[in-house]
Parts: sequence; structure tokens; C-alpha cells
Amino acid sequence: MLDMERTILDVLGSNMRFYRHRIGLSQDSLADKALLHRSYVGAVERGKRNICLANLARIAAALEVEPCKLLASRHCCLKPTDETVTEVSSNYCKGDGSYIDIDNDMGG
Repeated sequence: MLDMERTILDVLGSNMRFYRHRIGLSQDSLADKALLHRSYVGAVERGKRNICLANLARIAAALEVEPCKLLASRHCCLKPTDETVTEVSSNYCKGDGSYIDIDNDMGG
């Protein structure tokens, strides 16, 4: 497994644990709420399992957060001082239903 893959799985697991504790859910309760097996949820939280986007969405909904919150890392490769990146990140994570057209909005 590539270092980047390991890092994102660890970030996901750490964020899952944080948000799960924040709302007082056990791993079993989270699994029930997300309609996933408890051993799968535990393995994802430990960074041992890869995850598809549909399951990421289920877990995020069960934790009452936007999916991007589960993937957010302080160690992002984009500079936090870049106003465009901050604006894009903020808009996406607000859950306001808007989407970003990367090619047009980012000059690509």
C-alpha cells in the first residue's frame, strides 16, 4: 500500500473516531446506524480497510457530518493561506448543496 493510501485511511479512521465520540456512539451503534457490519466499521476506524464512497456517505450520515469532514487532514498538500483553496473547501463542506466546477472555478 502506498504511503498516501495509508495516510488517508488513517485520517479517515481518526476522524470517524472523533465524530463518533463527539455524539456518544459506540462502534456497534455506528455500524447499526450506517447499516454496515460492526467489524467493517471497526476495521475502517483502525485504518485497516479501504472504503467505497457509498459507505463513506453512510458513515458520514450516521455521524451527522459531511463526508469531506471525514477526509479532512491538517496535513493537506494545499497551502492553508491560499484563499481559493480555503474558499473551495469551505463551500464544499458547508453542506449548502452547491458544487464546484473545478475546470471553470479553478482556472483548469
